[in-house]
Amino acid sequence: MIISHPDSYTEGVRLLLLASRPKDGAPKARRTTRVSNNSKHFHLMLEELNKIKEPNDRIYVSLSQRDILKASRLLRHKLVEADYGPTPKDFYKNLHNHWVSCLMVKESTLKEDKLWMFDCDSQVEYQDLWVALFDLQIPVHYQYATKNGVHVIVKPFNRTLIDKRYLDILSDNPLMLWSY
Repeated sequence: MIISHPDSYTEGVRLLLLASRPKDGAPKARRTTRVSNNSKHFHLMLEELNKIKEPNDRIYVSLSQRDILKASRLLRHKLVEADYGPTPKDFYKNLHNHWVSCLMVKESTLKEDKLWMFDCDSQVEYQDLWVALFDLQIPVHYQYATKNGVHVIVKPFNRTLIDKRYLDILSDNPLMLWSY
């Protein structure tokens, strides 16, 4: 099933991830990544991943845009470390995965687009979260149904204000579900 999201979640630099997990019924774990630079490129990459998607695979996308300058600085540090490490050639054989890793770290989130996500796995959890967010006057930026619940997206807030049980379902560097 493909989930329809607003186009604002396709803009800028985004990481797309096709993932297979045995816990979802896939015969083996598999990961395929793509990096998009704009909305048009995003839709081409999403279409490409949907073509190779198998039953029980999921497609995720970085919720927040990525800061390409921050990610490139991280990659340059890794490059220098690899050059002086014991097996520099091995690093370069896997360069795409190192680039993806640098893009996905929390520090590479575009500051102006930073969003967090609550992953609610039950209706009760979702309703309780809504009450807590309302009481704390934390506006919901966006939400959508998933295979097993609801993802609730908010702008960053002071975590000390919210009950600890909600911190267990909060991700500050989330991947958004686009297809399952």
